[in-house]
Amino acid sequence: MSSILRRKEVLLGLLIIVSFFIYLPYFSEVPDFMTSTENWLMTWRTVISGFTCWLGVYYMTRRVMVKTQKKERGYQYQIILGFFAWFTILVGLFLGKDHVAYDFVARAFMSPGDATVYAIVVFYLTSAAARSFKVKGASSALLLITAFFVVMKNAPFSEALFPWMAPIGAWFQDYLGSAASRVFSISAGLGGLVLAIRLLLGKEMAMLGLFSRKEEE
Repeated sequence: MSSILRRKEVLLGLLIIVSFFIYLPYFSEVPDFMTSTENWLMTWRTVISGFTCWLGVYYMTRRVMVKTQKKERGYQYQIILGFFAWFTILVGLFLGKDHVAYDFVARAFMSPGDATVYAIVVFYLTSAAARSFKVKGASSALLLITAFFVVMKNAPFSEALFPWMAPIGAWFQDYLGSAASRVFSISAGLGGLVLAIRLLLGKEMAMLGLFSRKEEE
């Protein structure tokens, strides 16, 4: 039975059928049974996502136990991670996310941890920006000037010291930035459409985990 389910034709057929029931109601009027089937599939997607989260919790717990038994480097942090992860899960399941214990873990550990990670990332982003913004030609000079005005527009002190910079930075951000983001969004949408068509035609079977692209070529 498992060998039949792993056949290319079976997986491709399931992909086409599921895609047909999910995508077609968005583009045209369909009978009621197709709408109910779409809702049923979306419900099962939520259920499968929940099981996937629990699978991640299982592997996290297993990793903590293995590292603790072997006393690998940094296993103490793994113990802390596993304890607070399961503490948060159990409190959320049995007492609810509004309980004072859940709120304490979120405020005392999660929020400071997130702030620390973001603070560390800012230094890496600043370093990468300093290396990227080097004037090597007209295009790089234009990029540097635009980035300078946008940064000064968002800096707290610049609007007080140089009030004329804020409108220029806002124009760059609202008009040029929005236009560029729309170009990326349209490109990503077209790329997703092309990928969906290739999947339905059986040209991207590596996405289904059957074989790698090198083997396909």
